[in-house]
Amino acid sequence: MNQYAFRILIGQPLRLALTVFGTALCIVLMLFLLSIYQGVKEGSVEYIQKNEADLWILQRNAWNILRGSSILSMGHGKFIEELPGVETVAPVLLILSGIKHNGKITTVFLTGFDPEKKLCNTNSG
Repeated sequence: MNQYAFRILIGQPLRLALTVFGTALCIVLMLFLLSIYQGVKEGSVEYIQKNEADLWILQRNAWNILRGSSILSMGHGKFIEELPGVETVAPVLLILSGIKHNGKITTVFLTGFDPEKKLCNTNSG
């Protein structure tokens, strides 16, 4: 059986080369996508870890601040700010959008926040 398969592979070198090349290309592309995913995942976790927020509040069914949308009204912010023990409330707006740059559409991740509110740890230690 092994000799038959070997003879078939050797007998069609172009087909063998195309199959090996296609398989290798698929593996390289999967590794590329995995590395992109890991980079985005680590960047988003780092953003949350370096933030001094004790609590993140999202609307119902918004379980991920990067892949979903959660828009709360200013009334929610005022209500939360008046709760005992709350020092500050700071809204953050995250938008995944596209812009035209050098004639091409480029994806950008925009983050908006109130610069008067303390959001991130600014200590260098």
